[in-house]
Amino acid sequence: MSQEYSKGYISAKEFVNSWEKEIYELTNLDYFIYLLINNIGSLLENDFFSDFDSSDHFYLNSEEISALSFNIGDSMQLFLEKNCFGSCNLGCPNKLKQPFTEKDDEIRIKFVSTEFDGLAASCVSREDCLYHDVMNYVVIDALLDFYNYEMGIVLHEKDRRLNNLTHFLMANIINFTEVNGVKLLNSPNDLATELFQQDMQNDDVWEEVLPSISEEDEDNSEGWRPENKSIFEVFRDFEEEKNTVIDTAFSKKLLLQFRKFLDDYLEVNKLDELEFEYIDEFFSLLFLQDFLMDEDVNFKEMENLFKGLFQYIDQIVNIQLSVAFESYVKNEFLEIKRTLQMTRKYNETHTYLNFLLNDQSRDSNNLMDGYFEITELSAKSLVLRDVDNKTFHDNIDLGEIRNMNIKVGDILHVQLNVKEPVWKIAYLELIYPAASKYFLY
Repeated sequence: MSQEYSKGYISAKEFVNSWEKEIYELTNLDYFIYLLINNIGSLLENDFFSDFDSSDHFYLNSEEISALSFNIGDSMQLFLEKNCFGSCNLGCPNKLKQPFTEKDDEIRIKFVSTEFDGLAASCVSREDCLYHDVMNYVVIDALLDFYNYEMGIVLHEKDRRLNNLTHFLMANIINFTEVNGVKLLNSPNDLATELFQQDMQNDDVWEEVLPSISEEDEDNSEGWRPENKSIFEVFRDFEEEKNTVIDTAFSKKLLLQFRKFLDDYLEVNKLDELEFEYIDEFFSLLFLQDFLMDEDVNFKEMENLFKGLFQYIDQIVNIQLSVAFESYVKNEFLEIKRTLQMTRKYNETHTYLNFLLNDQSRDSNNLMDGYFEITELSAKSLVLRDVDNKTFHDNIDLGEIRNMNIKVGDILHVQLNVKEPVWKIAYLELIYPAASKYFLY
């Protein structure tokens, strides 16, 4: 199979270089995603956004479409690998039009009891099941994240134009999967090295007609490009020039932890590698873990520190971190503060030491550690979803947590005592805001 789409939103070479795999490791699933990214990009530019005015805040230009298409493809690859070719064996992507057999139907009913809140009617065909999951776990999340963090626009899930774009994408993803899934996803893990090599040769043909620069010129040009400035240099210069926002023990420790997160955890070394998604991960996950017991936490100091840092970076290379951060502060900071305060309040009377001294901490056979998302919460009902196993539970007693300021979407990292029919919390590690779910999967 050769590349069928004339608009190269991402060339074979670019895809291989960005996919964090050697070419000899790339599979049919990877090639499917590569084609899907180009297909989505072409349709978005030529069909969906072609009638939009460029001044419309919802409008995306070619570069933004490329970035969004890649993000959707990246999420789609993870979803297919983990779910369709992992935990679920209905085989939806490579046989969309085939009806369920009797055995398939048994699997389907068991599957929808966890994925569709028990509403089997929500998934009566392979296409229904794939449509539901890809829309909810790939497309909507990718769109909300992209507009929020890349465009600085906070959209509600029920936004009319977001809904139109979601259904446009889903119709084309399903159609694309129906056509290409049979060819490529029947054996998703088979190597696709030859397919990529063939398309990379086509890349070379196009590159021959483009202006070229010598290796010496290229080396010389790289040095002055601001986006190639190292993260170490940026942080060093920022600390020297903007020391007024780094004048407390908390702000110094916070900036140090953020640097360690970029250096050690993500291995981000250059400005052009810095994305707001990483910043979101730091705040909604690592910050809560690292500063849970820190009495010096001051959210106003934190806001001023990162506002100054991102404005400083934007002056060097305009990647609009400060715009995205302003939106983030108005929304997610409040949620991070709320969940941090709830965890601290609970830990005042339920310390880890008390847990260790309790007999139930030594009853490992009846203890279960996990992350549980609150999916339903009212005066009469409480339903939690196991983030890892995707199972739903309405038999968990949250104790006094039930009377705190918890919300639907909050994620509880807890040790559960599962000895009795009604499970009880043995120890609460942390309460995370809904935005953390993306990084906990």
